[in-house]
Amino acid sequence: MLEVNNIDAGYGNMQILWDVSFSVEQGEVVAIVGPNGVGKTTSLRCIAGIVMPWKGNVEFLGSDITGRQTYEIAKMGLAYVTEETNLFTGMTVMENLQMGGLTISGKNEFNNTLDIVFSMFPRLAERRKQYAATMSGGERQMLAIARALMLNPKLLILDEPSMGLSPQNVEIVFDSILNLKSQNVTVLIVEQNVNYTLEISDRGYVLENGKIVMEGKGKDLLSNDHIKNMYLGIA
Repeated sequence: MLEVNNIDAGYGNMQILWDVSFSVEQGEVVAIVGPNGVGKTTSLRCIAGIVMPWKGNVEFLGSDITGRQTYEIAKMGLAYVTEETNLFTGMTVMENLQMGGLTISGKNEFNNTLDIVFSMFPRLAERRKQYAATMSGGERQMLAIARALMLNPKLLILDEPSMGLSPQNVEIVFDSILNLKSQNVTVLIVEQNVNYTLEISDRGYVLENGKIVMEGKGKDLLSNDHIKNMYLGIA
């Protein structure tokens, strides 16, 4: 579904990524983990068309999308939930979901999509009239994911969905991702929370200093000595 091929990228004269390659197959949950500031978000921005790679290319559904406008990539079926979530906090849950579904043509299709999203996130169905500004951090992240799903995406990209959340809200967010996995939604997730993320991921890549240094099945990476020492505090 997604192929990132040997990309170099950066900002101004500062290079952030060196020869980064990874892939996502349909129905997988794939994680990119690593410490802060190593290029995880830059990798996602290259995919979404926000940052133009200096070298290499990005293919989505067999098409080269390198250099395409972000809105064009979104129309192809790629939804990107940034770490800021970017909700309309002065709007209700329902109004945010309606904004997410603006590209849906026809009332029946919209209602069908909404029913699917509410079946995945019953808590949002219960709070459809609640304003986003009054929700907890975990609930806002859940709403951001649900709004992205209103696009009927073929691939959902999540950037640091647990950032700044309490442990209880982190559990809410990862339960939501597990729910997506059970529905065969394809997910690419970037996270610093290595333990949670690799536990629920089919495959993972470890990004350090702008380079992919390790890849494998999520649970295999969790048992790797380097991962244990560097990220889990297990000597």
